[in-house]
Amino acid sequence: MNRIAIVLLLALGAAACGGQAEQPGSAAGSRLAGQAELAPDFSLSLDDGSRFVLSEATSPTYLVFWAEW
Repeated sequence: MNRIAIVLLLALGAAACGGQAEQPGSAAGSRLAGQAELAPDFSLSLDDGSRFVLSEATSPTYLVFWAEW
């Protein structure tokens, strides 16, 4: 019974990670520690009716993604 649970947890973990490991020399693997990665451009409607467009931001932007299940 324990072996089945371990195998299921490993399978779920691999599925959550996309089942892909970073390859040495890949774009992500070759980044130096501390280097930022550019995010794709997007826009959001704000509560006051204005729009936020990432490419138009004039200062560094810190994104926080939040989810409650």
